[in-house]
Amino acid sequence: MTLPQHLEPFLFRENASLTCALRAVNQEYSTAGDAEGSLAHVFLKIVARGTCQAFCDRILSICDLSQPASRQLAHDIGYLNNVLQDLGISLSENLQQLANLLKLPNQYHSDSARYSARYVASVRQ
Repeated sequence: MTLPQHLEPFLFRENASLTCALRAVNQEYSTAGDAEGSLAHVFLKIVARGTCQAFCDRILSICDLSQPASRQLAHDIGYLNNVLQDLGISLSENLQQLANLLKLPNQYHSDSARYSARYVASVRQ
């Protein structure tokens, strides 16, 4: 939760190379203008996006998961969601779908129709 404070030294506009790099990596930074803190927010969004993707990939690589472990994993995703929301960033759609699928009760087949087929098959296995 203290990451934004650690990024404060980079908020100064004298850091032209970092600003240029973020504009090249993220189109959103170019449209954010020169609002104070936009550099830190864009950097946090890039880190959060990578974290969510890595977490999703790791979850999909799990071969066997018990029901209690499944609930714990859904709670862990919820915790990450809470941390990201406190930073003003939303959880990726992929992780939201996985968390919802992990929480589904016994009527899994009927309730999973609105989710990605890839994630439904992975959680079902």
